[in-house]
Amino acid sequence: MNKRIFLLSLFCFSLGISVLRAADPLAGTPQQFKATIGGFFGASYWVELKDGSIYYTVKRADSTKKDDPVIIKPTDAQWQEFGKTLDGLGAWKWQPSYRSDAFDGTQWTLDIVIGDRKIQAKGSNSYPEADGKPGKGTQQTATFNSYLAAVQKLLGGKAFR
Repeated sequence: MNKRIFLLSLFCFSLGISVLRAADPLAGTPQQFKATIGGFFGASYWVELKDGSIYYTVKRADSTKKDDPVIIKPTDAQWQEFGKTLDGLGAWKWQPSYRSDAFDGTQWTLDIVIGDRKIQAKGSNSYPEADGKPGKGTQQTATFNSYLAAVQKLLGGKAFR
């Protein structure tokens, strides 16, 4: 009888953890994640989630072709931290497009789906503030720099700038 109670308790505990995890919209690996940043005169970076792993690719400023992708497998805890960082930055309020009148400079994209939350944003020499509105001028905002730092952390410290 004690064995049955133990097994039933274990099953209920496991079920409870699954329900709690499903209730957290920022838990675990995103359903979709693509991000890019770069410009004509500098290095360019691509990250894309495929089959639970991030494919990280770089095109160096002095090269005409991309490096071979590096495959990175973040843990569920790393993904959850990344989702919470996006939440703290107000990234879910980012606009679809950020543009300035400057021609040369930095272009970026972010396309991510975590649970029922989604961001599809891009920019050209313009970056979001904490309220989701475009920053003034063509300088990267503190909010955007924090986003870049969060991606770099997810990549194990690899460059994404």
